[in-house]
Amino acid sequence: DTQPIAQWAAKNGIKRAFTLVSDFGPGVDAETTFIKAFKAAGGEIVDSVRTPLVNADFAPFLQRVKDTRPEAVFVFLPPGSQTIAFIKGYEERGLKQAGIRIIATGDLTDDGVL
Repeated sequence: DTQPIAQWAAKNGIKRAFTLVSDFGPGVDAETTFIKAFKAAGGEIVDSVRTPLVNADFAPFLQRVKDTRPEAVFVFLPPGSQTIAFIKGYEERGLKQAGIRIIATGDLTDDGVL
């Protein structure tokens, strides 16, 4: 359930968010719940993108995030190679340096990935 994290984000000063999820049932469900709760808490979703379930290159998606300049990006990806590729792309594209924070469920930092 991504409602608590959406409420936490809005409560902690994040006003503008971008959603980036894998295009499969759990990703779409997580995104839908996050968007609804974030908007209800006063936040704005500036853009959204659904990535292929098997995707090795997040560069074009992350560039879109960076160009939109949200305060944070909500991410829901299957654990494993997808999360590793996302984090590498996040660093390489300079999103961290741009001040764009990551909002995610624990899957992004699964012990098997770390």
